[in-house]
Amino acid sequence: MLMDYYDKLENVEAYIEMAKGTEATMLIDLLKEHLTEGSSILELGMGPGNDFRLLAPFYEITGSDKYRHFVDLFKIDNPEADVLVLDAVTLETEATYDCIYSNKVLMHLTKEELQQSFKKQLQLLNEGGILFHTFWRGEDKEYHGGMLNQYYTEKMLAYEIGEGFDIVLLASYGEFEEDDSIVMILKKTSPQTLENHNRWFRRR
Repeated sequence: MLMDYYDKLENVEAYIEMAKGTEATMLIDLLKEHLTEGSSILELGMGPGNDFRLLAPFYEITGSDKYRHFVDLFKIDNPEADVLVLDAVTLETEATYDCIYSNKVLMHLTKEELQQSFKKQLQLLNEGGILFHTFWRGEDKEYHGGMLNQYYTEKMLAYEIGEGFDIVLLASYGEFEEDDSIVMILKKTSPQTLENHNRWFRRR
């Protein structure tokens, strides 16, 4: 998982400067095809808040980041925003949401942490809720400044999901280069569907 890289204010400020001008309009348009306007969203790893600003006109959004500097700096210019310090693995909150969203954030978790995060996210989703996450595509991992970058293929991600979700979309797309990224949309399995699955397995 991310170590202490973003505990340092200068690293946070450098990232915010680097991220200026980047936007996820295509991803937000895709999300709008799967999530009703006015739904509640928890964004994980909001960083400088670029995606938060795109989501806010359409959804009731709560932004979060593990690193307090990102949250505090965002609140300076957006004092009314609903934002909190939150670890993407443990997700220690009592609130529930219609959608949990992240953009190239969960790739900083180890595979074991990702599995743990998915289990916790399942608990925080309302019935019929969805996960919307993106990852860099590849098969390797690397560290930069103590920060883990874990790359995934579609097959690798499907293996990490665990029980409780139906895959709505798991596909590659291009951000800087063709097929350099993956978008994942998962829907919380309804209790009836889950019971049907369990009943089928009990008969086998």
